[in-house]
Amino acid sequence: MMDTRPNDFYTIDDIAERLRISKTTVFRLLDRGELPGYKIGGQWRIAPEQLEKYLDSVENGQQRKTV
Repeated sequence: MMDTRPNDFYTIDDIAERLRISKTTVFRLLDRGELPGYKIGGQWRIAPEQLEKYLDSVENGQQRKTV
């Protein structure tokens, strides 16, 4: 069982604001599987660990830059 509370997850808006990208770009990252997330009740949620893994992969040149 996960120890993470629902409030510990990021929303699309949170990610867009934090990365300073559009919500559309966040949706694209999720759709492509570049940024792992969970759809809960029809809304995307991204675990902090998944965001950090994504950012590490971008920093190391493992992901395509999407802008």
